[in-house]
Amino acid sequence: MNWDIERCIIFETVFGSQVYGVSTSESDEDYRGVCIPPWQIRDSLLINFEQKDKWEGEYKDRVIYNIKKFFQLCKEANPAIIEFLFIPSKFWVKSKKIWDDVLEIRHLFISKKVKHTFTGYAHAQLRRIKMHRNWLLNPPKEHPTREGFGLPANPKLSSEQMSAILTIPKDVILSEYKEEARKEKHYYEAKRYWDMYENWKKNRNPDRAKLEEKYGYDTKHAMHLVRLMYEGEEILLTGNITFPRPEKEELLAIRNGIYSYEQLMEKVEHFDVRFEELYEKSILPHIPNVVKINEKYLEIIQFYDASNSCRDCLRPANFLEGGRR
Repeated sequence: MNWDIERCIIFETVFGSQVYGVSTSESDEDYRGVCIPPWQIRDSLLINFEQKDKWEGEYKDRVIYNIKKFFQLCKEANPAIIEFLFIPSKFWVKSKKIWDDVLEIRHLFISKKVKHTFTGYAHAQLRRIKMHRNWLLNPPKEHPTREGFGLPANPKLSSEQMSAILTIPKDVILSEYKEEARKEKHYYEAKRYWDMYENWKKNRNPDRAKLEEKYGYDTKHAMHLVRLMYEGEEILLTGNITFPRPEKEELLAIRNGIYSYEQLMEKVEHFDVRFEELYEKSILPHIPNVVKINEKYLEIIQFYDASNSCRDCLRPANFLEGGRR
């Protein structure tokens, strides 16, 4: 079944660095949005449409989410999706009246769960910074081989067998099987690390690579790490996120290398402790109001269908191209 996603978009906005207030001449234009597919798509057993992120033509970075997927991600306090709910209208590309109904219930999604998701995203940025710095200063020297780990050319153990053997107490299994499993595990980890390093080298943005080499770490990841810390603090305290970010000047300075690597590590060293303190002080509910969220979701969908707002969506269009099946 073909349908025209453009006619079903209820909200689309500029996203990323422009909204944060940290865009530069090298920044790409990012777009994010939400659509309500016609019921023939939503209820189909043959199509599982969650989002579309591949486009022809002018769009380099554009993602349009099915409203159901959007609600699920908001309910899970996904930091990159929760932000949709707080982007000022001056950044919007398009919106339908029903988007106002979504914004009216945004408080239902906000809970203390944001402490865990924002710190999780921040830790992911921190791990990337540390790993990329290690690759800059101590790059892997050679491709790991099975022979180098004392292993035969063809593995004797599957990954499932390897994992199982390593969990068995040593007095229950022959030592040679245990040793074989350890070697396989070490080889797997070394190969995975090498593949990640090679992929990083191959796909590095040239301008970003220059910053890394100049300052000794990925300053763009550092900027987003600190931004996530500030956003997480604000939403725990107020239930809100401000855009553009009040700290945008500091964030831009971080991107431009104001901190040494050691200074950055000192700045972010205790953010977990800070978030734990804010978690205790926060007056947000512990979990989102899932029952009420579901009720409102159904109300929005039913009203949208009843108003025939998407009656023109079912038009000839190559839906599956670039979409998720």
